[in-house]
Amino acid sequence: MGYGRVTPKGRLPVFSVDTEEEAEKLILGACVRGDDGKFYARELLEEQTLPNLYAFGEKVASVHDRLVALGKCECKDRKTD
Repeated sequence: MGYGRVTPKGRLPVFSVDTEEEAEKLILGACVRGDDGKFYARELLEEQTLPNLYAFGEKVASVHDRLVALGKCECKDRKTD
């Protein structure tokens, strides 16, 4: 799992926020850290299907909504891609 201003070839954008700090918070809240130190979406570990991608997108949206409610996200609206 990663973030950035450009979507690398072979990857799909799931969610957009205003800052890299907000992106990091979303990854921390929606993903698990593997033994290798990288972050992974549980929903996509077994199979990367459209339903699984949608489920992960909904999870990220839920984490975002919580961050906004807690005042820990500068943006005020969801920005799904």
